[in-house]
Amino acid sequence: MARSARRHRRTVSRKAQQNERRYRTAARATRDVIWDADLENGTIIFGETLQETLGHAEVERLLPLSWWEERLHPDDLEETRASFYACPPGARWVAEYRVQRGDGSY
Repeated sequence: MARSARRHRRTVSRKAQQNERRYRTAARATRDVIWDADLENGTIIFGETLQETLGHAEVERLLPLSWWEERLHPDDLEETRASFYACPPGARWVAEYRVQRGDGSY
């Protein structure tokens, strides 16, 4: 039983490493800002392109979700927030909105 559990952990770890490599390859291939929100904890994690693409000074990659909301364009805020929070867990959310750049422009 213990040997089976160790084998399972190694397999899970190997698959996680493969997924991480695929993510990094995809992230390098696009200029999009890749991010993932954790609604339970109220946090958002950004990919490595946040500073380069939007010009924000060095910021932590894990931020409160309010950081993102505060940078939504005022004209896009309500509709974007409403559609975001209405999206079922695990579903793909697609929206077009403006985000404030590091220099204050949109």
